[in-house]
Amino acid sequence: MGDDRTPRAVFELLIPIPEESQRTAVTFSTPGQPPPSPWGRGWGRGDTPTVLGLWTTIPTSPPATISFDTTTAQGQPPTDAPTWRVNLPADPEQAARDLDGAERGLETAQDGLTAAADRIDTLIAGQPAGLAFDVSGSGPDLPDAERELLALLEEAERGAPPISFGAGETIRSGWTQATEQFQAFVDQLRRIVSHYAWVETRVQGQLLSRTTVGWTGDMATAWQAGLDAEQMDLHRRTLTLALSSRQTMIRTFTLAASGAARLSVLLSTPGGAILALPAAWKFINQVRAELEKHQHISPE
Repeated sequence: MGDDRTPRAVFELLIPIPEESQRTAVTFSTPGQPPPSPWGRGWGRGDTPTVLGLWTTIPTSPPATISFDTTTAQGQPPTDAPTWRVNLPADPEQAARDLDGAERGLETAQDGLTAAADRIDTLIAGQPAGLAFDVSGSGPDLPDAERELLALLEEAERGAPPISFGAGETIRSGWTQATEQFQAFVDQLRRIVSHYAWVETRVQGQLLSRTTVGWTGDMATAWQAGLDAEQMDLHRRTLTLALSSRQTMIRTFTLAASGAARLSVLLSTPGGAILALPAAWKFINQVRAELEKHQHISPE
């Protein structure tokens, strides 16, 4: 086990975003925590925005010009392609431990999605249709995340000044924070899925390997000369972690949409599924954060 002075792995997701968008980027916090990002908090990084509590998000400005071959892993990433980058310590044992911790963290995030879906179903089963529920009278044993979800739905049902959302849709706001959080999530996810994957493994800043993965599943990998089997395995694990993280993010969106559709039965307002989307997504992230805290996830 490494001590506090041992270099630790850094997991980064570099997302090219125009400077004007960076200035207006929205972040948010879990209740009771300082404002981080729409994805969660990382390991010991304070308020640094993270994806799935693991990947530190770094908005970057796309270069004005670039030359590369999109069919290979040579050169630089496409100007609008996000890069999943892992910078590992030189100690191979510490590098392996850090990857072990990252893999456990991702498994916890995936478990949180399953738990959130089950809790949404349980919540719906205990509420009357048409939003006749009273949040204050929902029972003293109702978890905080469920109480907040009901409060957001109740606020949507009451109605408030509309806020622009998505492609021409409107969502009633009292919601302003929740809808901005969800919109930030959708914007980042759109950028991430515009290219399937561009993944780098580094050791103390030195590039070991870079892989591009196309939408057809074709992979092209460039290796530093002279790598041994252990170093090549580090990149294989990085690649698997990045692709699994991306899939988990897509699943998060899918679960938010299906959860919102189920929650809409509690609303008498037309377009209930649209109204419930930000609340469902926020609830999913809260459940995931609860599970991470309960299991005391760390990179070791």
